Amino acid sequence: IAVHLLMAADLADAETLTPELAPWGAMVVLVPPDADPSDLVALERAFSAVKRVYQGGHAVTLGDSVDLDLRRFWAEPASGKVRLWSPIPALVAETRRPRGEGAWGLSEAALLSIAHVFRERFSTAGIGGRGEARYRALVNAVRACGVAAYDMRQVPDSRTERYVHRVHDDLLVTPFSGLLDLRPVLDATALCALGQSRHLGGGLLLPVDLPHAVAAARLGVTP
Repeated sequence: IAVHLLMAADLADAETLTPELAPWGAMVVLVPPDADPSDLVALERAFSAVKRVYQGGHAVTLGDSVDLDLRRFWAEPASGKVRLWSPIPALVAETRRPRGEGAWGLSEAALLSIAHVFRERFSTAGIGGRGEARYRALVNAVRACGVAAYDMRQVPDSRTERYVHRVHDDLLVTPFSGLLDLRPVLDATALCALGQSRHLGGGLLLPVDLPHAVAAARLGVTP
């Protein structure tokens, strides 16, 4: 599962969470579509028992839980616009930079995170190998299907604990952000999270809708 906090401002483009349901925002729990019904009952019981969330000495009282279809969470993009995605508060790479030949930057780190989230699709793409060779093969497969990462840049913040809850000892925590074109793998209305800390508040994707002409001129994105 993945637990994420969405503030009211983040819900401006939400289709299912209306201001009446979530006037101050919402804590959203993402569950796989093939989850066992008994597990869902246990999860609902556990989260229903949580009445308050505390941060910095302040308490936030939670309302009643609501069942949502997260495949239809966001409103459709307006006509003439292309939907891209930006992660909040940031993405965190799941592996260290591979050694050896071939460029590897933040864009490749983002594409590898996409391969991990949509592993059912890419694990059947004839990709073998292990370790760094497999990482590069997954990135190539994601890029080949039409997914793209644009304007990836590091988030200048030394408080890395804000972006990740745990990390391997040999991995440098590098929060980064940018724009992602996920049309080949993600429905335009679905709620999704990427990256090392996607299960606990990191890498939640917010829609960024650009006019076709702007997307083409700035990023080379085709409608």
